[in-house]
Amino acid sequence: MIASAYNINYLRISLTDRCNLRCVYCMPEDMVFRPRAELLQDDEVLRLVNIFAGLGFHKFRLTGGEPTVRANILDIVAGMAATPGVDTVAMTTNGLLLEKLARPLAGRACSESISALIRSTQTSLSA
Repeated sequence: MIASAYNINYLRISLTDRCNLRCVYCMPEDMVFRPRAELLQDDEVLRLVNIFAGLGFHKFRLTGGEPTVRANILDIVAGMAATPGVDTVAMTTNGLLLEKLARPLAGRACSESISALIRSTQTSLSA
C-alpha cells in the first residue's frame, strides 16, 4: 500500500483553473484557461477519491483556481464525503462564495472546519 508504506494519507485535487478574482499572483493578464473537457469531470474526481481512499488516503483537499466556482461543487463534496474511508474533505478557497455555500457544504461534508467557518462567518457578518 502506498499510503501505509510512506505514511501518505492526504491528496490535493485541483478542480478548476478558473477563479472569481483576478489576482496577479495566480492569474496573470495573459492567462489561458484549460478547455473544460481537459479538466477532471465530476465522475473522474469521485473515481480518483474512491481509488485513493482504497489505498489508505483519508484526507482530501479541493483546490483550484477557486474550487467554489466549479459547477456541481456541492455534489462533488457530497460524493467525496460519502466515499468509504474518507474522513476529511477540505477546501482551499478565497471565501467569496462561502456566504452562499458554507451551510450546504457543511450539510454534505459534515466537516468540522466548515462548521467552524460558518460560526466564524456568522460572527463577523453580525458584527
